[in-house]
Amino acid sequence: MKKLKVFFDICAKKGLTGTQGVIIPVANIKHLMLRWDVVHAAESGQFSVYAVSTIDEALELLSGMQAGVAN
Repeated sequence: MKKLKVFFDICAKKGLTGTQGVIIPVANIKHLMLRWDVVHAAESGQFSVYAVSTIDEALELLSGMQAGVAN
């Protein structure tokens, strides 16, 4: 999760807006160890950590649209 920490540091330097966040596989949750500043930012709504089970869930987060089968 080093990449998550580096991305958070970049966002924090630019200013946390509440729109930044990361997507991780749900299987990684059990191994997730976040620094206190990342946890505080997530708890206060300034940064998000989204855990997804499928690529469709990730696409929905990124696009704001429901993923599915094309007509």
